[in-house]
Amino acid sequence: MNLILLLKFWREIAITVLIIALLAVWSLYASRGDAIKQIKTDHELQLTTLKANYVETARQIERQAYEQTIQAANDAKAREQVIIADAASARDAVASLSDTIDKLSANAAADANFRIEYSRTTGNLLKECSGQYISMAETADRIANDLRAIQSANKR
Repeated sequence: MNLILLLKFWREIAITVLIIALLAVWSLYASRGDAIKQIKTDHELQLTTLKANYVETARQIERQAYEQTIQAANDAKAREQVIIADAASARDAVASLSDTIDKLSANAAADANFRIEYSRTTGNLLKECSGQYISMAETADRIANDLRAIQSANKR
């Protein structure tokens, strides 16, 4: 009897099975669409987060570079003030030494022994000044070389 009922309502059963299959496919399609939307939303959120992190990192790098530049400029100004003070001190010392030499030169005409001692003293003074000048030139060359190295490193 079941077989007869099945044969009698085969069209209705087939339509019901097809409707159930259609509903299952439709449900599966809808859930996959929702999953795809969720994946896209997550991806957009990740991209937005990465962009925000990138912008923040770029700002920090820019801020650090600016602060380093300002610090370097301030350090250079401080060194320049020290150099100016040292130069003024050196000028004062040279002026004092020149005055002393002028006084000694005036007295040298009176005594022969004094002239000999004066010659030795000025010779020693010339040696000392020459040595200091050579040392200063070597230091200036080293500083210039370091500056060139820093400039070439910054170009890279």
